[in-house]
Amino acid sequence: MRPELRIRHGPGELSRLTVTQTGPLAWTIDWLTVPPGQRGQGWAHVLLRTTCMDADREGVTLTLEARACAGLEQEKLLSLYRSHGFRESGGHAALGGVVMTREPQVSHEQAQAGRAVGSTGGR
Repeated sequence: MRPELRIRHGPGELSRLTVTQTGPLAWTIDWLTVPPGQRGQGWAHVLLRTTCMDADREGVTLTLEARACAGLEQEKLLSLYRSHGFRESGGHAALGGVVMTREPQVSHEQAQAGRAVGSTGGR
């Protein structure tokens, strides 16, 4: 787990994602921020894609609270997270956001490898 990912855009401009391990196979995304001048350029996708790949490799479930701030629209934020496999897990968080989770995604190759290991050879 990488507890923090950063992309430095220039002096005082930093995109950032922070993660906390909350259980043996559970991480929480605590913070995702992209400076207003850098929004719409795919930086949030880069940070989320990297974190999701790490979680998939480790077999970890990700959780977050989607709460728009700093001029963002809530529905656009939810759409961003949905595009990376997050789903609403029901209810609203204490600060008015929406709790979302993402189960580990298994590639076709990983699934095939798992079946081969668990195979009994047709007996």
